[in-house]
Amino acid sequence: MLIPERAAQPVGRYAAVRTVSQVMLRLERDSPDAFKVVRDEVLDWVRGKAGKPLPKQAWDGLTFELDDVGAQRVAAAHLEQPKYWAARVDDACKEVAQRTWITEIGLAAEPNGRLMFGCRLVVSARGENPRYQPSIPAFIGQVVGGGRAFLDERLISPTPWVVCSDDDVDHFHRLLSLKSRRADVCAISLGEDDADPASAIISVAAVHRRTLGAAHVAVLTGRAAYMLTDLVGKEFSVFNRAVRTYRPNFDTDADDPRRHPLALPHRISQWQENGVYGSEAFERFLVRSAIMQTVSGGDLETTLPPFSEVRRVAATVSLTKARESGATKDDLLRLYEEDNAKLRAALDEEKALHGGLLTEAEQERDEAQRRVEEARGEAYRLNQRIRTLEVQVKGKAGTAVEPPIPDGLENLKDWADKHLSGSVVLTNRAIRGAKESDYEEPALVYRALLLLRDHYVPMRRDRGDELAKAYIEALASCGLAEAGSITATRRGEQGDEYIVQHNGRKRELDRHFTKGNSRESRHCFRLYFFWDDEDEQVVVGWLTSHLDTRQT
Repeated sequence: MLIPERAAQPVGRYAAVRTVSQVMLRLERDSPDAFKVVRDEVLDWVRGKAGKPLPKQAWDGLTFELDDVGAQRVAAAHLEQPKYWAARVDDACKEVAQRTWITEIGLAAEPNGRLMFGCRLVVSARGENPRYQPSIPAFIGQVVGGGRAFLDERLISPTPWVVCSDDDVDHFHRLLSLKSRRADVCAISLGEDDADPASAIISVAAVHRRTLGAAHVAVLTGRAAYMLTDLVGKEFSVFNRAVRTYRPNFDTDADDPRRHPLALPHRISQWQENGVYGSEAFERFLVRSAIMQTVSGGDLETTLPPFSEVRRVAATVSLTKARESGATKDDLLRLYEEDNAKLRAALDEEKALHGGLLTEAEQERDEAQRRVEEARGEAYRLNQRIRTLEVQVKGKAGTAVEPPIPDGLENLKDWADKHLSGSVVLTNRAIRGAKESDYEEPALVYRALLLLRDHYVPMRRDRGDELAKAYIEALASCGLAEAGSITATRRGEQGDEYIVQHNGRKRELDRHFTKGNSRESRHCFRLYFFWDDEDEQVVVGWLTSHLDTRQT
């Protein structure tokens, strides 16, 4: 059910239009006429929305339109080659005048006998348009439960996925890392010694039911959560009754952990949303976030064309068949007039619909841009404040305390967050490289990072001969040399080896520290980095071993 939340007004001459949810599944049925079986399941739901019995053409899988007085508008169109069926249902909102829920459904038969099924829910409003809790149409559950249904090429089930064994964790990790994944993965962890989904901090069954077909919902036992930590690292894991949402394009090397939101148990228990508190409020938030993710990509129409396009093609095919069958000029003229009237009406409707969507998209783009600019401004102000405080601390004799130098690299991230923030950033890829490192002198890693913080960064920010001289002396004291990381002629040979993602852009690791010439990683140190002019800080993209070159 769609639940109003808060008011929002339509803008401009178009209706306020927003895509609420999208679902795209691959279906497998044992029936010899699986296409008809799924189509009839959808028509059963359509019949309940129509307000009047559907015509015989509907159950025969033919093109039809129902817009009689007393009925809600329902229409369908079909194609024989390729085999495709599309339907549209306009459902007037019972709570808000002049607001309509538009459901478009597409069903396609593939040559291998499998079916592609898609559903899009759109809201259109010309008056008041209060906020609502996003949902997916109820018949999705019947479609999933009627046979085998695959989301992101993973078989989904009417019951939640419990991840407990080594194989389960391996499959879960592969799903997280799948480049073609479109849907969120909602991971709900249990306590350290728990294996019963009923002990989760939220209702797993409720979240699974309300996101079925739109997201993957998994329960991780205590043991499975710790196995996952070994695969993705502590910063990307989820354990001890926390809940994490893994967004598509999950990449531990390039992602900021905050892109995959983590909610800890105490935060969930205090969650508040529109007069609802605790676990129930968080469940609403989790469901809403997962469903909103389904409309973040615009490629559904390329796989499953919208109803208006199918109807247009079906009308063209019908006219062609009539011509080839020797229909009279009067019959052809009547067909043309009927077709033109429907197409004109559809064109006006599509223009209004897409005009509203475009207006909404432009507003969202402008708002997102404004938030980005505000965040950058705030980050700049905070960095300036940090630098001012650093200068004040250094100016007070005897107050500066050198950071401790750990014996190993396993806690490098925590150390860097504490001692390098505002000057040196370590990418996830660099952290992973450090964890895998067998370099014989871990202390040099820390000294090199402090050298960047205390000498390289001030030299780049403030310039000056004295700062440059101090930097060179610091390099020499550590036995390090700085040089370009790779020549321009060889750069193209290495693909993305020398490239990292930073702030949404690809950046080249164009500089590096070196010590030692041995090809054995235990005896040779390398630290690859670049200077970020925008934020005036160093970004370290890899350490402690060589990155590949043609020679290696």
